Amino acid sequence: MNSLTLQNAGRVLVLAILYFVTGRLGLMLPARGPYITLIWLPTGIAVAMMLRSGFGCWPGVAIGAMAVNVATGVHWPTAMGIAAGNTAGAMLAAWIVRRLRLHPAFDRRRDILILAGGAALGTLVSAGCGVAMLALGGELTGDRLVAWLVWWAGDTMGIITAAPLLLSLSKVEWRMVASRPVESFVCICTLGIVAFAVFFVPAEMAGKMWLPAFVTLPLLAWAAMRFGTAGASVAILMLTATAAAATSTGHGPFLRADPTERALVLWLFVATCAMLGWVIAALHTGRLNAVALKNTSVKFANTAQKRAEEALRVAGQKLRLHFEQTPMATIEWDLEFRVTEWNPAARTIFGFSREEAIGQHASFIVPAKFRPHVNQVWEALLKIVGGERSSNENVRKDGTAIQCEWYNTPLVDQQGKVIGVASLVM
Repeated sequence: MNSLTLQNAGRVLVLAILYFVTGRLGLMLPARGPYITLIWLPTGIAVAMMLRSGFGCWPGVAIGAMAVNVATGVHWPTAMGIAAGNTAGAMLAAWIVRRLRLHPAFDRRRDILILAGGAALGTLVSAGCGVAMLALGGELTGDRLVAWLVWWAGDTMGIITAAPLLLSLSKVEWRMVASRPVESFVCICTLGIVAFAVFFVPAEMAGKMWLPAFVTLPLLAWAAMRFGTAGASVAILMLTATAAAATSTGHGPFLRADPTERALVLWLFVATCAMLGWVIAALHTGRLNAVALKNTSVKFANTAQKRAEEALRVAGQKLRLHFEQTPMATIEWDLEFRVTEWNPAARTIFGFSREEAIGQHASFIVPAKFRPHVNQVWEALLKIVGGERSSNENVRKDGTAIQCEWYNTPLVDQQGKVIGVASLVM
């Protein structure tokens, strides 16, 4: 078993465990019977994992969803159908978001709409399949349309609250949090205390304090402005979890006699928190980037021409050394799918020297039966769909068949036009 297979197996296991644990916690606060809850965070975790690690981790969703439903008491056939719907819904949402080219850092305001739209469309599948399977299995009572609405909205809210936190797990984001340890601790503690005080009001006051719930929003703005997307994501998740737990247990300002009205009020609050937090984080990140860019431009303008040329020469030399010494094959292609660059690692893998490879069409290392698949990948790259990963059989100079992993990226100029493709091969 190679390292890539082991790595993917590890991701599947981690996703299955996270899905099961958060699913069990979510079903402790049911909204429609014992199987449907107000906020379903596992879907958000699944979408984020697929966006970060690829769709190869989908078995983790199926395993986790199956385990959650069986542990809740759902019969095996029904649990299998629900797990299939949960997996398909998460994959569809992740596919839509990836096609629309979401920035995981959420540094653009339109990223908010991309994630929300992908979540709303993808979860149509999981909600429809889940309610249908519960109805067929005799596990669902009451209005099926309302049950479907609660399932769909719960999945959607789970994505928009949980996914940004996992997607923003980067060194840059968390370095911002770590640079202000005291302030971050005070912010989290203050938010937790205020949220608990607002949402877990005494039973006799429940449902009578709609406006005080929005007292938490300035604290959310604080987290977003000071700690970026990571801070906003943590704050949104804390508010969502506290509000959902309070509402499900008969506390808080969103408690209503009608369960459907109760759910709608909670979802409105969660959506408001998410949109506000992301917008502030995006504006703040954009401002910081603009300041950094301005400072960089001023510094560069004051740099002597000779230093700039020397730095460029050193950078070019390092890039060339990296190209020649990296253990991964590095190949560049022109728009006719012909080789324009071929490093020593490519010679080691395929057996062709640089002189033999330059100008060759890709078919010289692709067996005939795999060419349709390779052509599909190539067409997607030329349309700037995004990076494409593929695994297929290739052939060496001596005719030996080998299995290769390809990581392909379109090379785009400043006008947004594709001028070639770069590939890393293992």
